[in-house]
Amino acid sequence: MADKQPHQTILVVDDIPDNIDVLAQILRPDYRVKIALNGERALQAVMSAPPDLILLDIMMPGLDGYEVCRRLKADAATQKIPVIFVTAKGQIEDESIGFEVGAADYIIKPVSPPIVIARVKVHLQNRAYQENLEEMVEKRTAQLKKQHVRLKGLHGELQGSFHHMIRVFIGLMELYEPFLSSHVKRVAALAITLARSLDLPDEQVRTLEIAALLHDIGLLGISQHLMSKKRTMMSLEEFALIRQGPILGQDVLQPVPGLKHVGEIIRAQHEHFDGNGFPDGLSDSQIPYEARLIAVVNAYDAMRFKRVPNMSLSVDETIRHLVEMKGRQFDPELVDAFLKMLRETSPQASGERFVKLENLRPGMKLSRSVQTQSGTPLVTRDTLLTEVTIDKLRRFHRIQPIEEQISIYTKTDQP
Repeated sequence: MADKQPHQTILVVDDIPDNIDVLAQILRPDYRVKIALNGERALQAVMSAPPDLILLDIMMPGLDGYEVCRRLKADAATQKIPVIFVTAKGQIEDESIGFEVGAADYIIKPVSPPIVIARVKVHLQNRAYQENLEEMVEKRTAQLKKQHVRLKGLHGELQGSFHHMIRVFIGLMELYEPFLSSHVKRVAALAITLARSLDLPDEQVRTLEIAALLHDIGLLGISQHLMSKKRTMMSLEEFALIRQGPILGQDVLQPVPGLKHVGEIIRAQHEHFDGNGFPDGLSDSQIPYEARLIAVVNAYDAMRFKRVPNMSLSVDETIRHLVEMKGRQFDPELVDAFLKMLRETSPQASGERFVKLENLRPGMKLSRSVQTQSGTPLVTRDTLLTEVTIDKLRRFHRIQPIEEQISIYTKTDQP
């Protein structure tokens, strides 16, 4: 295994030695394996030397697996250790109880070695990723606290530090994945425009902007190869990792003063209006208003601008999908408000029109800046196009595709 980490320890807990032998044989080529034959010994082993992950049987004499998991999750020192139940109890009710007490996953006996290896790997990667992000946030938060102490008493210092920290998060995203960075900036711009059209208070608009800019922070650390896969091509384990994004995003922001509600918005961004979303199955007004708004504009941008440009949907196709999902995935009132905003800000309404790069001609005047995928301006608004400018854009397009159509003034509306 190319990325194995032999320093990681797996605790296998089962009252039947043969079951332990099966799991140990699967895991020992890649991990250190410790064993416990009952719940009491499992808790003792965890307290003396916490493992990186626990494979836990449910039906055991004395403390059963449910109670062991409850105690582990109730203790701050052990609650972050992933627990995977390995059991013959495969009914939906059993799985529901397991997830309620804090289990990360379920493996049904008799076990399949590839499934065991895959699930263990995914949850170890998930934990390592979360710990790395938390450490990064803790370090940055500590730096900001020191800076606050040094500059205490200067007007606006705390607010400035807060905004700087937001820029740090955006900078990390830009370094990791320019496409993702460009996406969140577009979503933030749409969210602000929609919020203004709804006359939301300035403070709520600012919260929306921050939440939109950080809504994909939980996806940092997931490989670009996985991020670019179609959902239909993902394995169950890969899709489960993607679905962890909103939860990880909230966890990353949890220690940051002032971002608690932003974290709640990020966690709820994939909830559905009808209750069929994730991770908590919220519906209607249970979903924070800001999360419902971001869900609409995020879906719009995700359909309009895909990683492979020729897979992007047209405006009409995207609008048709939003309308179809009114009342199911999206808040119907917010969909209506968003579509009204699109009509009012369309090129026809604002004296603009969109043209493809190949249709640009000298003498046209840009009504909006042309930007790279990371948001860097290539040619600024109100530039009068020349052969030289158009050639510059076409040469850049051959290196890095310009995804959006280019907005120009109509002849009668050029300033």
